[in-house]
Order: sequence, then structure tokens, then C-alpha cells
Amino acid sequence: MIGTNKSDAAETVRCLLEDLAGGPGEGDVPLPRAGLLRYPDPVASADGEWPLAGVLAGRGIVPVSYAEWLRIETAEADLAKALGRGERVKLHNAEAIWSACRPPAE
Repeated sequence: MIGTNKSDAAETVRCLLEDLAGGPGEGDVPLPRAGLLRYPDPVASADGEWPLAGVLAGRGIVPVSYAEWLRIETAEADLAKALGRGERVKLHNAEAIWSACRPPAE
């Protein structure tokens, strides 16, 4: 269950991060703390591909890479600047997001 207020949300996220990281190690400060998250070692399939890639591809899903996510972040910051509104304005629809992260080749 997802909580209904900020403290519930923070607890939920902390628990998700602990689960992802295998939980805090002995002597670790409870999550979240920058740099504490220990990522599990990736387990590649025999062909060297990330195991979840096949599942996503089978569902027609193409994951967004970190570099593409950074392009979205930049586009949102640029939009905010153009509109004179804070640090970031969310892109308004899926087409705008895809255009930002995977621009057409020039």
C-alpha cells in the first residue's frame, strides 16, 4: 500500500530502496543516504544481455537510458527557463517526452 502523505511516502521509498539494495549492511546508516545504496551485481544471460530486456521487448517496451533521461531533464529545464517558471516544467505529453529523449536524426 502506498501512503497518503509525505511521511508515508518517504517510509515507502526507504523500504523500497532497502529491498533493492538487500537492506542496510551491518553498521550502515538507515537508508536513504547518498552513496549508501549498494546495487546488486547484474546477472547477464548467456548472450550477455540484461535479463529484463527480453521481458520488456516481449511487451513492446523500450527502456529509457540514463542519457535519454538526462535529455528529458534538460528539456524540462529549458522549458521552465523559456516560460520563466522555476527550475523545471514537466513536458506536457508523451510525444514531447519522446521527442526530448529520442530526437529525430538530423
